[in-house]
Amino acid sequence: MAFPGGRIDPEDNGPESAARREVMEEIGVDLAGSSVLGVLDQVASPDLAPRVCVTPFVFLLSEEPVFSIAKREVASVHWYTLDVLSEERDSFSYEHQGVSYRLPCIDQDDRRIWGMTLRIVDDLLERIKLEAV
Repeated sequence: MAFPGGRIDPEDNGPESAARREVMEEIGVDLAGSSVLGVLDQVASPDLAPRVCVTPFVFLLSEEPVFSIAKREVASVHWYTLDVLSEERDSFSYEHQGVSYRLPCIDQDDRRIWGMTLRIVDDLLERIKLEAV
């Protein structure tokens, strides 16, 4: 499970522009009328695969969007409340190149949030918690 995103194209005016374009391309949500609440910490993939660095943006929407997903990139879209994302974590066994790892996750119905996506969620939750104090 992942957030919309992708590479910065030559026609993009930087990372924020790329984020807005990718959200439109992948889930059909136009962020033109939204404002950026902030940028989260950059998240890098582990050394287990080709290295990928992600710069997450948080946008404020004035209303719940209607999705139009790009089937070639997105299978489905899911909403989660902050309560669900803040619940106690599960873990699961993940094997890579013969080595078994125990990794944290959020299991919700038949979906699992883990890896870089979970690290982005945790950064957002930590910032929300700090703002509330």
